[in-house]
Amino acid sequence: MRIHDVSIPTLTRFSPTNPNGKLVIICPSGGYSILASGHEGIDVAKALNALGVTAFVLKYRIPSDRTAIDKSGAPL
Repeated sequence: MRIHDVSIPTLTRFSPTNPNGKLVIICPSGGYSILASGHEGIDVAKALNALGVTAFVLKYRIPSDRTAIDKSGAPL
């Protein structure tokens, strides 16, 4: 799953059946144009859940000419 044109960030929780008290926030990469949310986000979260780790997948903003009001600040 690849996500693009993200202007509203979200944080999705993946809870293990038997939590061990550990937590990880996953920030999928994607070359500054998309988020590789499937194999670098959800799949990693599920693998961590199998180890008892609670995982959050962050869907963060991606700069876009269509959504950025001030394009000079988009990379920041």
